[in-house]
Amino acid sequence: MTSYQKQISSSSLSSADNIACNDDIIMEILLRLPAKSVLKLKLVSRRWLYLISDPNFVVRHCRQNAKIVSGFILACVLFFKMPPTYMHVSLDENQNSTQGQAVHLSFDPCAPGSIMISQSCNGLLLCYSQRYGSPAPCRHYIFSPATNRFSIIPEPIRNKFSIDFFSLAYDPTISPFYLVVCVQFYKSSCNVQIYSSETQIWRNARNHDFGSFSIQFRHGVFWNGGIHWINPYDGNSSRFDIEQETLQAMPRPPLPEDWNCNNFRHFMESQGDLFFIDFDSPEYIIYQMEKDCSKWIKKHHLDINLIVTAYPDITEIKENSSNSLLESENFISLVSLVEVKNEGPSLVMYVPGRFISYGLKGNTFKTLRDVLFHDSKRFQWLAGKVVVITEGAIGIGASTACLFHENGAKVVIADIQDNKGEALANKLEESVCYIHYDIRNLTVTAITKHGKLDIMYSNAGVMDRNLSIILDATESETDQVIGVNLVGGLLGAKHAARGMVPQGKGCILFTTSACTAIAGLLSGHGYAV
Repeated sequence: MTSYQKQISSSSLSSADNIACNDDIIMEILLRLPAKSVLKLKLVSRRWLYLISDPNFVVRHCRQNAKIVSGFILACVLFFKMPPTYMHVSLDENQNSTQGQAVHLSFDPCAPGSIMISQSCNGLLLCYSQRYGSPAPCRHYIFSPATNRFSIIPEPIRNKFSIDFFSLAYDPTISPFYLVVCVQFYKSSCNVQIYSSETQIWRNARNHDFGSFSIQFRHGVFWNGGIHWINPYDGNSSRFDIEQETLQAMPRPPLPEDWNCNNFRHFMESQGDLFFIDFDSPEYIIYQMEKDCSKWIKKHHLDINLIVTAYPDITEIKENSSNSLLESENFISLVSLVEVKNEGPSLVMYVPGRFISYGLKGNTFKTLRDVLFHDSKRFQWLAGKVVVITEGAIGIGASTACLFHENGAKVVIADIQDNKGEALANKLEESVCYIHYDIRNLTVTAITKHGKLDIMYSNAGVMDRNLSIILDATESETDQVIGVNLVGGLLGAKHAARGMVPQGKGCILFTTSACTAIAGLLSGHGYAV
């Protein structure tokens, strides 16, 4: 090598070394890379790991790069088996199709097979573990799927009889630290505690005057500096403002007063916007909240006839079925609304056998991924079983009747709403019948028609409408609630047992409610008794 070549080589190495040693230059390069690439570059050296893990870098990278949805983590629930398994579905068309391999979350070796996802928030998951039948307390986690790391959230200060609802607030464009908000109910009072990953301690919210909110605090959604909840039964919503630490009532979506809660489909945040999706047959209606939280606006709609036309093989509907449209909707599961580069907003859905998207701007469908789920219908878990379901014409009872029927059971629906009960029985057709509710003839009807009774699901119940103080409770209303909910359940079990004892086996199920724990706030006093 000549002296000139040595000089050039030495100069080149010197320039490379200068760049490699300049943290500012490396940071500027890393800031321009997508998050997935940045995570892989943590393995280059300890120094790069230190730079990329720096909280200030995380904030700057999130601010500089647009929020992109690369995939979903979906819960796969198989016939009430808990906890569910989870499957990652990528939106990257260059990846191979997944075959529906769902697994349990197992990041904590101390809680194998018992972890469930409660909420997703900007790349972090709020999870909890609960072993049914175990006296061990419920444990909450913050889990990062990108790094496969988790933190255990310490228990808040609480009364052992309180009902606690946890929600996650995390905005990496503002701070690298997250907050966990715990709304607690005890004896008709409401309290809010806040946990910070920065201080790693719980504290009471500054504002203690939360009053009474007729809202369900499950499944919180973090958006625009606050955690939002919506009541799936009446559409009323509320918000906990993170900065002011106050609970606020929010506008209700423009739904009719007699809105059917069974039409609720989705409540979610996606790429900086808050959405509520309702099914108003034959359309999905997508509402978007204004940035100032002043009102909901109707943003998009999709006629499900377009889905069935594009994918005619997704259903097993008989051609002459009068309920074919509603039956078709049962085969469609909405996943999310995402903004796709150069395509605009797209509604992602699962239909049997595949994930698809519908471009709301171009009105076009696209198959994202072929998936082979282990559909419960194939297994016929209840084949040949005879089931009686009280209050089976609507709500939980109707959903259970459909699920049991799908799994091969012979279902007897009992209710006092004859029109709805008969309509459901006609819809499900074979092996399903409807009778007017009479506690004395349920078992006789099932055995007369099918020769036995295997399962009795006592689901009938009523609520007293007075949710105020106990001084306003009436004797007649309390008698009705206790008569239906308590005495009715007891007598139903008695008559069902008469049919099960001779065969030496059977199963009796009851619907119960956590609302009874807080009389006057979540339920009336008669209902709580």
